Amino acid sequence: MAWLKGVRTDGFIKIDENVNFRGTVLGAGGGIISPYKANHWYVDGTDGSNTYSGKSWEGAKATIQAAITAQGADTNSKGDVIWIAPGNYAEALTGALTNVSVIGATCGGVPEVVSIRPTTGSAYTGVMTNAGFYGIEFKNSSGTNKDYAAVELTDMFNSIIDNCVFNGANTNGASKGILIGSNTEAAGELMFNSKIINCYFGTSSGRTNQFIQAIKVGNGNTNNATRKFTNSLIAGNRIFANQDGIYIDVAAPNSTGSVIANNFISSCEAAGQVLYGIRFAQADTLCMVTNNRIIATFAPLTNVGTGKALFNVVSQEGVIDLDGWFE
Repeated sequence: MAWLKGVRTDGFIKIDENVNFRGTVLGAGGGIISPYKANHWYVDGTDGSNTYSGKSWEGAKATIQAAITAQGADTNSKGDVIWIAPGNYAEALTGALTNVSVIGATCGGVPEVVSIRPTTGSAYTGVMTNAGFYGIEFKNSSGTNKDYAAVELTDMFNSIIDNCVFNGANTNGASKGILIGSNTEAAGELMFNSKIINCYFGTSSGRTNQFIQAIKVGNGNTNNATRKFTNSLIAGNRIFANQDGIYIDVAAPNSTGSVIANNFISSCEAAGQVLYGIRFAQADTLCMVTNNRIIATFAPLTNVGTGKALFNVVSQEGVIDLDGWFE
């Protein structure tokens, strides 16, 4: 039995049907992944086959989509885990993720070792409910629909994206890293009691091809009154983007109890300056924005409520401001 240093642990993971964790392990929604009642599914793009059960490494599925489909069809799912072996997966994943953590099984928790890049559309499109992504690299399309988000979530409910990498990989600079919403404007999307933490947003092409927006909640002004950004956390991310680091396109009354903290936001292009660091579509008074480091051209912070921007260090056109430190 091999011991592998795992994703988001302070210790090690022993990988078998009864996964044992030592240390601090975040599961779906930030809880502890249960090793006792969970079903475990395995994906190996090199040695697996979709004719296999997917219930062991020896019987691993060949595609992530096959594992998602099998897990979703299992009526006894209770905190399931899908393990993905290192490799490049040219898949456009779909289907709801419910009561499941999808984890890149990599030594040292290096996300780029498990990479998902579709030939069309988004690497994943769907709804996350009590679910999590850990230790995975997501890229936007290598073929058609290059302007689609790498990950498109209609809703993110009690879920977490942790220690993942989002790399822009196209000359088309209109794509996003994570979009909670729809590429075609829709209504009612929500990020509720969820986390996007410890992730990297940038480019695999040096100083080109980064996302226009790294994290966006909502898409389009017509329906932003129906969206929600509630009791959620966006924190500890390293963000390099062209236009917006984090953009919350939600009507102000629906942004409550959320925190955006400890993010570094800049650009690999445009003299190292993102246009907007953290931007709310409407003036917001109920979300806390604190301890961020932002290098921006136009506006490091936009529509952040008075008294809600604390201890941010921002630079606009080379002028440093300790926003919220001295009121």
